[in-house]
Amino acid sequence: LKNSGANGGIAGIDVNIEPLWDRYSGAGVTVGVVDDGLQLDHPDLAANTSNNLHKDWNGSDDDPSPESEDTHGTPCAGVVAAVAGNQQGGAGAAPQAQLVGLRLIAAAVSDQQEAEAMNWETAQAILIKSNSWGPNDAEGELEAAGPLVQSAFIDSTRNGRGGRGTVHVWAAGNGGDDDNVNYDGYANSIYTIAIGAVNDKGQRSGYSEPGAAKVVSAPSDGDFDDQGITTTDINSNYRYDFGGTSSATPLAAGVIALMLEANPDLGWRDVQEILIRCARQLRPDDAGWHLNAAKIPFSHDFGAGLIDAALAIELAEDWTNLGAQQSITLTDSAPLAIPDQDSAGVEKTFTIEANDSFRVEHVSLTVDIAHQDRSNLTISLISPGGTESVLALPQETFANKANYDNWTFMTVHNWGEQAAGSWTLKVVDSVHGNAGI
Repeated sequence: LKNSGANGGIAGIDVNIEPLWDRYSGAGVTVGVVDDGLQLDHPDLAANTSNNLHKDWNGSDDDPSPESEDTHGTPCAGVVAAVAGNQQGGAGAAPQAQLVGLRLIAAAVSDQQEAEAMNWETAQAILIKSNSWGPNDAEGELEAAGPLVQSAFIDSTRNGRGGRGTVHVWAAGNGGDDDNVNYDGYANSIYTIAIGAVNDKGQRSGYSEPGAAKVVSAPSDGDFDDQGITTTDINSNYRYDFGGTSSATPLAAGVIALMLEANPDLGWRDVQEILIRCARQLRPDDAGWHLNAAKIPFSHDFGAGLIDAALAIELAEDWTNLGAQQSITLTDSAPLAIPDQDSAGVEKTFTIEANDSFRVEHVSLTVDIAHQDRSNLTISLISPGGTESVLALPQETFANKANYDNWTFMTVHNWGEQAAGSWTLKVVDSVHGNAGI
């Protein structure tokens, strides 16, 4: 690849690209693109869309073809599995994976319809669901998935893929520092893999939301107009300005397709484990990185780091699956006052006894906080190994919005640690004027 130096590139540098496709290309893996539509006859997608699994909840039929304003799903599909070697456009991350159009977000839908999409053809057929959508960005709202969707996540991960679990890949969100992955009840779920975005400089793209629920990051566009992603577009066209976590997410879905081709027996948690173990640490000198007690680096900006396709496939090939998922729940309903404008805040400790210990993967924290202005609050969880997950920060978008009403946060930053010991919830009110409980 000879870079001409245009758009800030480095002139005169030859880069030898040795594709993974000599071994794996996604063949035999089916990816559902849950979005606003998919042009099935696009010349760069048609060879990978010849199946009868498509569904349209917006039109109540089996044709996911987009309308003229539905310009999101077809670009996402191209990032996953645009066909390679056909003299058309570019190539997706998994250029021989089968694509299924699941048209859901072109119009308002119900909790039941969203749940149907999460469970659609998951028993054996659709292995991965790519979701580049979620609650509105940077509006200061807390929006959980509906109860039927939450049940569908559980059902599909328990029973999908013959019991190995459907892999739900989710956009971490484009609200930047005015938002957080932990305020999105879909990306914040233990049953989804939240994907952030990085630019061509290895930095967190300015729009990519931070958060302790972010698993890994993937390449996407930057913060300037000339850094867009080239992919398929509706009306058999191409676009050169795609981006956001909307583009990072299907790229990760394509990488996971390569992993499942290499080892179809991977469980849904094994996929997360491998991605975390293989992620490359970006900007390692940034103060935001911390090494957890299991010696795994995490960052609220990047998750475990940049997705590494080659290493993930290599590890997947000979992977021994994790044991059955276990869980333990600790509850404390005693009220505690949150002191107003006090950096020490208030702490609540939960103890897991040594004989109840196991290796940690996900940690969820459900809080019920009464406070007139939640933009005043910092909420963090500190593990027995000293790892601090920052779950909420003071943000302008939360100004004058009250309470955390039984809101569930999630963190992956304790992955691999031991559960035994004291877990500390800390809540700090940093602004004068309102106290809370």
